[in-house]
Amino acid sequence: MRERLTTYERRESIRSLLVRNRSTTTTYLMNLYGVTKPTILNDIVFLSSIMPIITRSGKGGGIFLDMEYYAPRAYLSFDEEKLLLKLLDTLCEEEREILICIINKFSKPG
Repeated sequence: MRERLTTYERRESIRSLLVRNRSTTTTYLMNLYGVTKPTILNDIVFLSSIMPIITRSGKGGGIFLDMEYYAPRAYLSFDEEKLLLKLLDTLCEEEREILICIINKFSKPG
């Protein structure tokens, strides 16, 4: 991981990791983010208020995301999309195509 993340960035990263992998461990997260066990436990308590997280201790334990949970789709805000469109003019053709795909993928429909 890069330099120390803010609390918000770390929690968003853990949220994304759980949505993608459906499970992890406290030890893995501590090593990944370079933080203490109490910090990770606080992050899990916070995230449990917004998503269905199940924790189990002991052998075979860990942090699990309820298998029926699907994260809502995230869209670009108006300002984010506006900035990305402005940046298009500064890119080479290949980079422009990639950025256009990103904009199309994450722009609000309509």
